[in-house]
Amino acid sequence: MSCDGPVSYLAEATAASKDDGWRGKAMRVLQPLLDRAVERPHGSNMVVRRALRLLPARYRDQALAWIRREPTRSETHFLFVAWLRSGLPLEEISADVEFWFFNGGEADPQGNESRLTRFWIEDCLEVAVIPTGAFSPCFDRALVCGQYAEVKGEMPYG
Repeated sequence: MSCDGPVSYLAEATAASKDDGWRGKAMRVLQPLLDRAVERPHGSNMVVRRALRLLPARYRDQALAWIRREPTRSETHFLFVAWLRSGLPLEEISADVEFWFFNGGEADPQGNESRLTRFWIEDCLEVAVIPTGAFSPCFDRALVCGQYAEVKGEMPYG
């Protein structure tokens, strides 16, 4: 039995810490454990996503590999958000995000598509300060005009 989930939780909690000294020490302790955890196969992207939040440069390639291996899987959006919040360049995943949206990635049998479309796009626009033109014209137009509920036929919120 592996402790990858709990170790990745510690990574996520460490990434959120405001204490730079403690965060630096915790990163040094967690890094070898995360390296092993990220290398092991998992049914979800939780471990790599949490590792990415703590050490973006170190786990960038593994996150990209997941995104490209699972381009329309619903949970791939968690990696997109972690990528943005980690400060990694949007340009590296913008084509993947578009592909995800336009090829059914937002469809989630648990009904999470509305939460994703609404809040993930707000993250893009507010947290990452994505400039106009970062996506293709049709997708960008919907975002800039505040019509993200219109993307791919999503029902608007009232």
